[in-house]
Amino acid sequence: MTIAISPALLALHDWDELIFGGFICLHCTPDDAEFPEENVGWPCATLQEAGMTDEMAEQVIKNDRERIRVGHFNDAVPVGTPVRYWTGVRQGEGKVSRTRTPAELLSGHTAVVWVEGEGSCIALSHICTLSAAEATR
Repeated sequence: MTIAISPALLALHDWDELIFGGFICLHCTPDDAEFPEENVGWPCATLQEAGMTDEMAEQVIKNDRERIRVGHFNDAVPVGTPVRYWTGVRQGEGKVSRTRTPAELLSGHTAVVWVEGEGSCIALSHICTLSAAEATR
């Protein structure tokens, strides 16, 4: 799904997830909001008027979460780290290798990393880091 909303408008009307579910617009919700009723849901009216649907909003949130996942993975897992990975369904013992690149966002929507010995990238959902001892077993 292609999102045709201006990136600048999306950046201005950024979202945050509420602990008990739901999303708010950080731009439209008052900084000093004391009551839940003061929160402005996301996508806010401005984004809806620009053409954003709930489905588009869901995709934006998923993509943002994947971007965050890439950042966290790269902060914690240097290139060359031993990993266990699965190229298909995540069952069985998987294969053992090492990362050969930092994680990246594939086509703007899926967090992936490249591992030694594989010709294609592996989704981070199919990667587990290993200790050096686990990698030699």
